[in-house]
Amino acid sequence: PNNACQQCLVIASSTEWTNNDAGICDDGKTCTVEDACDSGVCAGVARDCDDNDVCTEDSCEDGGGCTFVSKASDCEDDNLCTDNSCDPVSGCVVDFNSDDCDDGSACTESDQCSDGQCVGSQVAIDDNNPCTDDSCDPETGLMNTPNTLVCDDGDECTVGDLCADGACLSGVDELDCD
Repeated sequence: PNNACQQCLVIASSTEWTNNDAGICDDGKTCTVEDACDSGVCAGVARDCDDNDVCTEDSCEDGGGCTFVSKASDCEDDNLCTDNSCDPVSGCVVDFNSDDCDDGSACTESDQCSDGQCVGSQVAIDDNNPCTDDSCDPETGLMNTPNTLVCDDGDECTVGDLCADGACLSGVDELDCD
């Protein structure tokens, strides 16, 4: 046969094939090196495709040789407040940024990244109306709920002014100016 790992021996009137473990061979695979005959079969040692870069997945494909596929996407943490990369020696690197962001709260404004977190400034809640109780719900935003507190309508001739429907209504008793 056409096999470098076997040889033909002629013994008396017959021929016979024996292993040729000293033969030089090529197993035809790009992912092996140091091919050698062993028990009549050509075999090699697996090719070392390690590029010493922790940011790549190293492998060998017969017919193509060593391949190096980037693993930089493994470093992505889906945090808008970080910039992620892969260093060939140390691996994943996470750096904080100061990008604009949205913290998801309707009670903040001017949201910006800080130390890897999205942080916003509290919105002004007080509407300067004494006839509303002012608050903020992170999901729905500002709430100015009418109250029924005592108030001053600014008219010096009325007393007993009360809040109703978010406005200060004049009291029913008039001030005795006699």
